[in-house]
Amino acid sequence: MRYNFPLWEKVDSKIARQLFYFYIERCYHIFMNSKALVWIGATVGSVVGGLIPSLWGADIFSLAPLVFGSIGAIIGIYLGFKLSN
Repeated sequence: MRYNFPLWEKVDSKIARQLFYFYIERCYHIFMNSKALVWIGATVGSVVGGLIPSLWGADIFSLAPLVFGSIGAIIGIYLGFKLSN
């Protein structure tokens, strides 16, 4: 897998390029596995879902953020699972 970066004109070292490619591919495999995507989806979904009731002025300590946060987490888990497969 090769990438197109505009800074490559300034990098003459073949070793530096190979290390950069190794780093990019390693990070991709670490962060794009199914477990990480499910956790990211659950976290983002619960945060966004918990903040939605504040749009209509609901109190932060009411039941609405808990319900919407749970729904958001379930949707985030589903989307994270679908993206990983």
